[in-house]
Amino acid sequence: MTNDIDVIRSFFDVMQTEGFEAAIAKFGAKDFTWWAAGLGEIQDKVGRIGQIMAENLDQDGLRLDRNTFTGSDNRVAVEAECFATLKDGKKYNNKYVFIFYLEDSKIRVMKEYNDTAHAHAVWGQLFDSL
Repeated sequence: MTNDIDVIRSFFDVMQTEGFEAAIAKFGAKDFTWWAAGLGEIQDKVGRIGQIMAENLDQDGLRLDRNTFTGSDNRVAVEAECFATLKDGKKYNNKYVFIFYLEDSKIRVMKEYNDTAHAHAVWGQLFDSL
């Protein structure tokens, strides 16, 4: 049996190197749901979110440091911190908590919590089209 924490570590690795859609395709269940604070369900918007980020991040892109992983039953919690600079010079440094619910080593639900005021201050107008 695969360790759920290992699945989530691999999910983040693929997300960082290949993008949101690749990570979801590889690790998401058929009924995968991604809920993000301030945005609601975004699983059908990740392509557009990735495009907005690619168009607006500087050459260093986005770094997501995954600090702690905690697993129990079918849940994995991850504390993380994100660092990025936009082409307009705005700095993005946000702390995250992700909660994952898995079934048969596939992610059914991903919940993303962060400082929505900071996220809106940096990304606000760019994400208004979502």
